[in-house]
Amino acid sequence: MPYVRRVADVPVALVDEVVAALAQAGTLGIEESRQVDGVQRLVAYFAAGGGGDVELPAGVRWFEEGVVPAADWLASYRESAQPLEVGERFVIDPREPDEPAPAVAAGRMLLRVPARSAFGTGSHASTRLALRLLERLELAGRSVLDVGIGSGVLAMAASKLGAARADGFDVDVAAALLAGQHARLNGLRVRVWAGGSAALAARAQWDVVVVNALPHEVLPEAERIAAAVAERGALVISGVLASEGEATLRAWAAHGLAPVDTLAEEEWAAWTLKRA
Repeated sequence: MPYVRRVADVPVALVDEVVAALAQAGTLGIEESRQVDGVQRLVAYFAAGGGGDVELPAGVRWFEEGVVPAADWLASYRESAQPLEVGERFVIDPREPDEPAPAVAAGRMLLRVPARSAFGTGSHASTRLALRLLERLELAGRSVLDVGIGSGVLAMAASKLGAARADGFDVDVAAALLAGQHARLNGLRVRVWAGGSAALAARAQWDVVVVNALPHEVLPEAERIAAAVAERGALVISGVLASEGEATLRAWAAHGLAPVDTLAEEEWAAWTLKRA
């Protein structure tokens, strides 16, 4: 299907606000193409007919719009993609499954996550942060829930790290199906379902819950997610811009969860939280 491409120049101070508005409007992706004199150029892509009702801050407007013909956006990436070491323990291979498995250094584990969709392969900074925090936890024999599972990288990593049970869900049916496919490709057992946190049983709990999502996407569900963390368990949160960190931690503190570990990379931050 064709895509709509919209371009705006945004004052740096308003970028987070505009990105949040675009996400709420269902953008398929945002490209930050350049920054000059305190102004950031944002290029947003939408499904055909979408994005016309985005409420932009005063003084910000689309100055260019156009239709992009349908194409395999990941084809060129797949041609050049190479296995990538992530964290202390993993190598993620975004190539096709019929490619020979790469050599993996001693102490590292391989996850094959073909680059076939917009759900990512685990290379984004927020995913790397969440994976590194998972590596710091003792997961052997424990249960792990991945909220917004996407391509399944974090749930699969938890399983590789010894979790006795790895579960995950996503409101996007395509993501849930893809995560299941990736788990099977890696010979891992991950239980995945499509839906939101409302699908969680009232008393269902996990030793570790991991959430890699923008705060505005997950905080409306914070009460239910916090309830899913076992009494002595941990909540790993990532996908948070450092500028939103203080407000995000306050929101989780309202549900009795406080940071015990933190990591940052580029403009992103992540925390492990436990009950205060």
